[in-house]
Amino acid sequence: MFRLRSRGFARRVVPAVGGSLGVLWIWDNSYGHQVCQRTARALGVGAWLVWQYKVNWTPETSSEVHARVAHRLVACLRENEGLYVKFGQALASMDVILPEEYKQELQCLHDRAATFAFPEVRRVVEADLGRPLEEVFSSFDEEPI
Repeated sequence: MFRLRSRGFARRVVPAVGGSLGVLWIWDNSYGHQVCQRTARALGVGAWLVWQYKVNWTPETSSEVHARVAHRLVACLRENEGLYVKFGQALASMDVILPEEYKQELQCLHDRAATFAFPEVRRVVEADLGRPLEEVFSSFDEEPI
């Protein structure tokens, strides 16, 4: 049986690993646009999805499993935002091959997509263009269509 030679090993390693993960989380949240967090969330939901279909799916429980997985998938896509929502919208357009439970859950990505306040939109557009909106556009509506 494997046995650590000293208890000091765990006292040194656990805080080092925890501190490293904390620093990674702070960096990811501040400068990394939450890439690590989004990736970890997506991988976690993917593993859970595989587990649900591998362990819980039977022909009798297929509707329940589809509904549960679709709900969790949409929640992950919405929480991850951005391209994840676009991916979900593209997936929703493949309604010919998806079970009904997926169609119903994915529809909300079209109907209730997240919106952003105009100051946030202004900041992003001006950063991309490199100039104020007034210099580029003759008019720019603050209300989305």
